[in-house]
Amino acid sequence: MKILGVKLDGFNLDQVLERVENAIAARIPNQIATINPEFILEAQKNKEFRQAINNAELKIADGFGLKLAAFFLRLPQPPIVTGTDLTDTLARVASKKGWRLYLLGGGELKTAQPAARALKHKYPDLKIVGAESGPMIKIGDIEPKKQDFLVKKIRARKPDILLVALGAPKQDLFIYKLKKELGVPIMMGVGGAFDFISGKVKRAPKLMRNLGIEWLWRLFAQPWRANRIFKATIIFPIKVVFSRFK
Repeated sequence: MKILGVKLDGFNLDQVLERVENAIAARIPNQIATINPEFILEAQKNKEFRQAINNAELKIADGFGLKLAAFFLRLPQPPIVTGTDLTDTLARVASKKGWRLYLLGGGELKTAQPAARALKHKYPDLKIVGAESGPMIKIGDIEPKKQDFLVKKIRARKPDILLVALGAPKQDLFIYKLKKELGVPIMMGVGGAFDFISGKVKRAPKLMRNLGIEWLWRLFAQPWRANRIFKATIIFPIKVVFSRFK
């Protein structure tokens, strides 16, 4: 299915995990895009980003707004699998199957290492072969030599899963452009997942998440997100309505 020109696979969590396992077994690089309303709005003006997420091997619906949009557009209801929940699930399954994780990014809070420690504490058998964040990996500003060094470093650690928290569209473009060079079976942009997993940012209560109003919690917890939340909760629905009547 497509919403405003952006593709969604409509896979549920079990189907995603099945495809993850197959990719790791085959050692074939796969990109997972966790698509939310902000992604779709960005894709309207950023052709390269739209190409990146539409060409991802797995395009997951991440956000209650996509269910409402699909309902209004009379499309099949996509199962919602958030990037944070999928990150935790991948870590849990990886701890059982011996998969190796690499955490990259984490923004200004530098949460890659704290997130790695939190996941390791929760899943003691989990193999984390790398966790780094900081100014050296601000993709877009990074020098070619540093980028090559980073790619070689990741390849040397031989992860099965690479989790990239650089924010959209940077994280998804980073994976898309370097997919073959990185050669990691599963590569996923996870946005603010490290912030939640590390405990640096408190996540909304489960009831609010189930009701689709996690955005309200984040507005109060992180008021600097007001512009992004406005786009996701006001601009996105308006564009969806216009798209139907076009």
